[in-house]
Amino acid sequence: MAKKIFIIGFSTPILRDVALQLQTAGIDIVYWQGYRDYFKSIMQDKEHFPKTIFHYANDAIRNIPPVQIDTSSFDPVGQEMLVRLQPYYSNAFLLISRIDYTGWSLVRKRNLYYQYISFWQGMLKKFRPDAIIFPDVPHSGNNYVLYALAKILHIHVIIMEQIGVETRTLLIDDYEMSSTALRDDYQINQDKACRVEDLSVDLQSYYRQHVNPRADATPQYQKRALQRKAPFRTPTLKIIIKHISHLTFFSVTFSYLRMLWMENEEQTLGAPMRGFQYKFMINKWVRINRSLAKKYEHLQKQPGFSKKFVYLPLSFQPERTTCPQAGMFDDQLLIIETVARSLPTGWTVYVKENPGQLRPANFFSHMYRYDGYYERIVKLGNVQLVPVETSTYDLIENAQAIAVGTGTAGWEALLRSKPVLVFGFVWYMYCDGVFRVSDVALCQAALKKIQEGGKPDTQKVLNYLAALDRNSMRARHFRTLFYRENDYGKSDYISHEDNVSNLTKALYESLTI
Repeated sequence: MAKKIFIIGFSTPILRDVALQLQTAGIDIVYWQGYRDYFKSIMQDKEHFPKTIFHYANDAIRNIPPVQIDTSSFDPVGQEMLVRLQPYYSNAFLLISRIDYTGWSLVRKRNLYYQYISFWQGMLKKFRPDAIIFPDVPHSGNNYVLYALAKILHIHVIIMEQIGVETRTLLIDDYEMSSTALRDDYQINQDKACRVEDLSVDLQSYYRQHVNPRADATPQYQKRALQRKAPFRTPTLKIIIKHISHLTFFSVTFSYLRMLWMENEEQTLGAPMRGFQYKFMINKWVRINRSLAKKYEHLQKQPGFSKKFVYLPLSFQPERTTCPQAGMFDDQLLIIETVARSLPTGWTVYVKENPGQLRPANFFSHMYRYDGYYERIVKLGNVQLVPVETSTYDLIENAQAIAVGTGTAGWEALLRSKPVLVFGFVWYMYCDGVFRVSDVALCQAALKKIQEGGKPDTQKVLNYLAALDRNSMRARHFRTLFYRENDYGKSDYISHEDNVSNLTKALYESLTI
C-alpha cells in the first residue's frame, strides 16, 4: 500500500519537483500546504497532482479550510488532549501572537489555538497519513500545532533542517533532539583521529576558513540580507527625478499606486490588508526600530579585550531559531540574566545585538525589542552592550566562553576552541565543549569548569564535523525563493537537479524504512 503523506511549506521550485518525484515513486501526497505566489501556480497543477488537497497557508493561519474539506463533523478539542498538548502551548501561543497586527484579545487567540487543534485532529483522523514532512522546523502557530499533535499521536515527522554549514541539511524528527543519528555516530567515533582531508571537499574549505581566527566567515547571503530595504518605501525626490528623466515616471507611479491598493499577502491573523494599510503599519514599526537603535547606540560601550568576559550575541527575532528552538529562552533577557547571575567574580558579559535586528527591512523585530529593553540589560551591572559593528570573530577569539540560545556563533566558537553555553536545542549541542544549561545552578557549574580550563578538544570538534558529513546531505531547498544564486560560492552551490535528487532520495528512504 502506498505511503500517504502531508507536506507543509513546500513552496519553491525545488520542493515542487521533490514532491513530483516522490509521487512518481509511489508516495501519495494527500494534503499540501504552501505559501507565496509560486505555490498558487502549484495549486493549479491538476495534471501532476490530481488527487492532492491544496491549502494556501494564509487561509490555514486564519482557520479557513480547503474547499474540499467539510469541517462541520470535526470534533472540538477535549480537555484530555489539551493536557497532553500543554508542553507545546507556550510556543504555539507565541507563534500565533507574533502575526497579530491588529490587537486580537488573548481569549480570541486562545480560541484560534483550539480551532487549530480541532482542524488538525479532524484531518489526521480523516486521512490517517503515514508521515508529515516539514521543510524546516515548524514555526507558524498553525503548523506547530500539527507538529505537536503528530508527536503526541506518534505519526512519523520528517523535518529538513538547514543548519548554516555550507549546503548541509539534516533530516530530523524532533527539533528538541535534533539529529540523533549525528549524536550516536559522534559518540561512537568521538575518540578517533579524523583528518581534515577525510572530510568532503565542501567541508574541508569550510573548516579551514573557520579555524582561522582572523577570517571573516560571514556567508554572502547574510551580508546581502543586511542591505535589504523596507518595502513600500515612499520614493525620494532623487528617484522621482530619475524616472522623469528616463520617461518611466507614469508607469512606475501606476505600479506604486496599484501596489498600495492591492491586498497584501503577508501572513496575518486578520483579513488581508490593502497595501497602504500595511505601509502605515510598517512606517510606524520602522520608527520604533530607529528609536530603539538610537537608545542602543547611546548605551553601548567599546569592549575591553583585556577583561575576562562571556560573549553573548543576540539572535535575530522573530525567527524559528529562538521560537520554538530556544524554548523558554526565546526570551533572550532570561539568558542574559542567567549568565550575569552565574559569572565568576570579575567577569563581564558582552552583549551584542544582531546586526539585522533593528534595520528598517526587519520591521517585525519591534515585537521582540521594546522600550526599556536595552536599559534593563545594562542595569544588571556586570553586563555591557557592545557596538553592533564589533567583529563577532574578535569577540569569540578574546572571550572565555560564548553563550547562545541556538545561534551559529556557538558552532563558530567551537571551531575556534572556545567553550559554549547552549540554552536551546541546536544541531551541535552534543559536541565536545558544549555546556547545556537551563538555570543558574547549571550555568554556575559550567562557568566554574570553564574557569578551571575547560574547553573543546580540537580533534573532537573535527570529529563532530566528520559525523555531520556522514549524517547530512548536500541540499538547499529554499534557494531561488529567498536567496539569489550569486549569493553562493563554488563550494556551497548546488544545482537545481542535484538539490531535487538529494532531497528526494533522503526523504524516500526515510518514508520507506
